[in-house]
Amino acid sequence: MRLLHHNPPIRMNLKKVRRLMNKYGLKCPIRKANPYRRMMAALREDSYAKNLLNREFREHGARAVLLTDITYLKRKNGQFSYLSAVMDAGTKEILAHVVSPFLALDFVLETVKMLLAKHGAEMKTDALLHSDQGSHQCQQDKFP
Repeated sequence: MRLLHHNPPIRMNLKKVRRLMNKYGLKCPIRKANPYRRMMAALREDSYAKNLLNREFREHGARAVLLTDITYLKRKNGQFSYLSAVMDAGTKEILAHVVSPFLALDFVLETVKMLLAKHGAEMKTDALLHSDQGSHQCQQDKFP
């Protein structure tokens, strides 16, 4: 960059610049991008499911589309509790919910297990579980 601001500008190939830097022991203060971070970001994008519903929740009828999310509940002492709920998009009925003092994957799985125990026979075989794909819902290898 500095070579380009000379009068007249000095143009050099990148390989020549690297060779001269190695020769004189010069180092660039700008760090390279972490390749592992880029790789993890690519893997994370693959774990997201496609949006099959396009916000058309009610068109499929009762027990066909289930909506799930986690809500933060602030207690009087300033600490938080966490509510995981599953709602039927057709009837707007809460089918299962679990409250936990800790935000962990286990309590999201407990909500799904409770849903299957209470309403498993009523569910359609091709029912969709729709979430905002937060970090707790996106760990697909942990779900039953």
